[in-house]
Amino acid sequence: IIAINGESKIRKKQLRRLYENTNPKEILFCYMENSTLPIWLTDYDHKPRSPFLEWAFFRYLRQNSIPLGLFYRDIYWKFNDEYNIKGLKRAIMKFIYACELRLYKRYVTQFFLPSKQMNQYTKFDPKRVHALPPGGMNCLPLANKDNHEEGRKLNVIYVGGISPRYGLDILLEAFKLLNKKNDVARLMMVCREDEYYKYYTKIRPYEKFSWLEVYHAYGEKLLSIYEQADIAIIPIHKTLYNDFAVPVKLFEYLSFGLPVVVTDCAAQAEIVENDKLGVVTRDDSVSISQGIAFFLDFETRMQYENNVQDALINHHLWIHRVKKVYKILMQAKNNNIKELIN
Repeated sequence: IIAINGESKIRKKQLRRLYENTNPKEILFCYMENSTLPIWLTDYDHKPRSPFLEWAFFRYLRQNSIPLGLFYRDIYWKFNDEYNIKGLKRAIMKFIYACELRLYKRYVTQFFLPSKQMNQYTKFDPKRVHALPPGGMNCLPLANKDNHEEGRKLNVIYVGGISPRYGLDILLEAFKLLNKKNDVARLMMVCREDEYYKYYTKIRPYEKFSWLEVYHAYGEKLLSIYEQADIAIIPIHKTLYNDFAVPVKLFEYLSFGLPVVVTDCAAQAEIVENDKLGVVTRDDSVSISQGIAFFLDFETRMQYENNVQDALINHHLWIHRVKKVYKILMQAKNNNIKELIN
């Protein structure tokens, strides 16, 4: 594997070595992942020091019939609510992003997106677009299920942001509805401490309830919380942007063998429904409370746990992601060879 990365000065040296020391016929393909900034602005100070560096490299790949695969990770810059830059700077940046998109459309052989739904906005050739969501890790041995006996409260974990986009309001109301008569489910909410204080006025009315537990944990400290969890939840609001977004947390939950309750944002809902990984609800508190209640039945929960474990091991690990990229780009390479022979 030849890695080309770092600041533009470093990439230039790496590419020079590639051109001088590597026979292009020995290169099977090139796979790249774009930054959230345009390719020309990725130096530490965002100055375009080598504006033609990648263009020359892409031409080299095409001239030598080397397939180029691109993972285009996000297109948040097309959405006013997601892209915070204002005024003239915003217009200039959107123009640069659009130029980068045109460059990719000209030279990239196969496109990989977090979901195919995202292609509504990138508008790549659909025949060359492949869904490549995040991967999971096999953390099943760390998920201690011995204490998940029948007949006790359901432990639900949420890990992530608590800004309005992430559905904090409907999440807390859903648990209030669910536990109205008796406490049947506990919410273990894991968030950053600074966000907790930022949105404290929204959380405070619910802290009197025994079903809410708030944690500020990360890394290894999260493991003990995951060990207690029966299911996980993603209550993100349904918007145009969220419809094609694929939360990394979904695959973290799957990594620990947890069935999920997710809102009906198209991309995440499709993944969950295809492998029967959990329940898809509307983005309102009533529907979410019903989705959680679905897992109060112990046998149902066990069935979905098995579904999650099977799907993780067979489809959703990072190695499966790598194998998919390899297979698609090698097929493109073989097609190039056939065209040359014919």
